Amino acid sequence: LRTVDEFLFDAGVDHVNLSKVTRYIERQELCRKLMGFYKKVVEAEEAAPAPQAGDGGKPQFVSKHVSPLSPVLDLLKRISGKSAEGKIIVDSNPPAIRYF
Repeated sequence: LRTVDEFLFDAGVDHVNLSKVTRYIERQELCRKLMGFYKKVVEAEEAAPAPQAGDGGKPQFVSKHVSPLSPVLDLLKRISGKSAEGKIIVDSNPPAIRYF
């Protein structure tokens, strides 16, 4: 359990203006663009013939409706706020970051 400031310092991004990063992501519509790119890649993979020797593992579920960047943007918005009471939990297995 860490404070937002401790998390940012440990991650080495305490000098980055997160408000500017979130504004940039929103203004450039990067979530939408990433989702469009992802859909094109999935379509290309589905059109390509399947390899004969599979990896043996089961395929991971990836949403086709929510950009992978959206949760990151949401976290950046939350930790760039002025709330001094926010806490962050970092789990290593499975990798996860939770903001409270």
